[in-house]
Amino acid sequence: MTWTHCTNAEIADTLDCPTCGLSKAAWTVTLNATRTFVVAKRSTGRAKTSWLEVELPGLPGAAVEVELPDGRVVAARLDGAGRHREEGLYPGDCRVRFPERAATWTSAASDEERAVHAPDDEGWITCATDRRHVFAAAAPGVRLTWPPAGEHRQWVNLGADAARPERGSRLKVQVATDGPAFARVLPGPDNSRRDRPRPGVVAPPPGEDGVIDLGAPRGEVTLEVELGLAGGDVFEVQVGATRACADASVRVTTWRRLDYQLTRSAAQPPFDLAPAREAFARVFVDLQQVHEVVLAPDRPGTPPGAWLPDTALPADDPPRPAGPRLVYGNHNHRWFDGLFAGPPGPAPCAHVVVVDGVYDGNQPGGAPHRQTLEFTLTSPEDPGRSIERSAETRLLPVAVQDGRHCLIEGVWASEAPPGHPDHGRTGVVRPDDLTIKWRLRVAVKLAGVVAGDGAPPPGAAPTDAATRHPVRVRLDLHVALGPKEGRSMGALAAVVFTPTPGWISPTVVHELGHALRQAGTVAPPGLDLADHGRFYKGKTHNGPHCAHGLTDEQFAERSFSAFQGACVMWGSKDETRPPTLHFCPRCAPFVRADHFTGFGVLAEDP
Repeated sequence: MTWTHCTNAEIADTLDCPTCGLSKAAWTVTLNATRTFVVAKRSTGRAKTSWLEVELPGLPGAAVEVELPDGRVVAARLDGAGRHREEGLYPGDCRVRFPERAATWTSAASDEERAVHAPDDEGWITCATDRRHVFAAAAPGVRLTWPPAGEHRQWVNLGADAARPERGSRLKVQVATDGPAFARVLPGPDNSRRDRPRPGVVAPPPGEDGVIDLGAPRGEVTLEVELGLAGGDVFEVQVGATRACADASVRVTTWRRLDYQLTRSAAQPPFDLAPAREAFARVFVDLQQVHEVVLAPDRPGTPPGAWLPDTALPADDPPRPAGPRLVYGNHNHRWFDGLFAGPPGPAPCAHVVVVDGVYDGNQPGGAPHRQTLEFTLTSPEDPGRSIERSAETRLLPVAVQDGRHCLIEGVWASEAPPGHPDHGRTGVVRPDDLTIKWRLRVAVKLAGVVAGDGAPPPGAAPTDAATRHPVRVRLDLHVALGPKEGRSMGALAAVVFTPTPGWISPTVVHELGHALRQAGTVAPPGLDLADHGRFYKGKTHNGPHCAHGLTDEQFAERSFSAFQGACVMWGSKDETRPPTLHFCPRCAPFVRADHFTGFGVLAEDP
């Protein structure tokens, strides 16, 4: 008698089913006999010799689910090549779907086979074993149109501009959708503590699980996020057609823009501020030169004292050609201010002035600095006398405030004993009699008088001693205080410095740091200056600075003259050591939290 099985209508009793291989005896259930068997959902044979491989190019790590011929469902992730393989399967059909995204059939199958294997309503695609099936991700129903998926840089210190959506602290995320849309905004774990304005989703409001329901507008919807004013903060915006928000994402990093005008002498040697730009980039500030002014001594309107003879200043290392040197000080800073063109665009703009020396020729209020020196000459061979004053004092051959000689008045008086021909004799020291030498020394030439102590020089006739006697000299001089390595001039952030090789960029970073309220001048909202722990004022340095790198014992000392800090905001330089260029880990959070919208230590934080 014949029997039927699978799609075969008549099979001889002695033959197995040609489709599945079962015999009539194996398929027949005998009553009153104990027999155990398993009916699989899609068992296609007794030997598990088949395999299945799926591929979704360009999407490694994507979730995949495979329903095997025996009905089991395997959940996995695609490997680094975007593939997944199952082996040891019964022959037959499997079903595949990608639960986190839509997929379309793109194998080399015929159009007829492609239609048969279209995804069903739940996203399952039927696939035969013993084949590798290649798929492609379909365009998601929810996608980002601004900013594009991937990485995005937002300039939070630039004013909002509808034509330039990358500017401003309010990021308006544009989401295109063909149906329901959801979003989520995840802040980075190392974001700044700055809390004004407080970062977060502005609209629409998120739910209790942090997911934002954007509705089902079938068009474009806007998600508004306040990023705050700090730099280096990270926000990941995820969107999708489900609450998993897995269709697209963008990683937003906040930056600040700072422009500068470079004003320099035409005689300056070449220098590069790329190290300064790199130091600011570490704290998420883009420092860009936008204008340059090159100065020469014959520029119309140049005030007296802006240029000094090269012999008045320390020798250049390496040497430069002879010629006048450009000097900046409080006697002429308003002239330098007038050379500043101002911001050419939306970013704040600093004035970086490169000069050969920084000397203050005036006291506060405008009166020239004066100094009176008195000393006694006892030998005509003595080249001069050291002037013991503060390290801030330098004597220049010309007064920097008006370009004239620094000598106001000079007199001398003989200290010869009574009966000596020069007893009581006095005279005037003229500019031609005075030689100013660098390193705090002055030499005086006295006409008709031989200074000495009354003893004859070696080998001289005894009568020569009678003409030698001490001479008391008094000089009243205009002086300049300096030199200084740099100075921050407040509202315009004018940065000036002496161009010592290797220290140009560190000085620019240091002085711009002061202009941007660093080193303990003001704490951005949400931060506390006490958290820094190494801000200090004075201690042999002028103004507020950072002492990162000092031990607790060193930080407790009254003077820091014997120490060297490890931050660009340290109060002085040591030319025997490489310059410190970067903001230290204590200062960096304060620089990152600064709003970067203005200059000056008195500027109010918004």
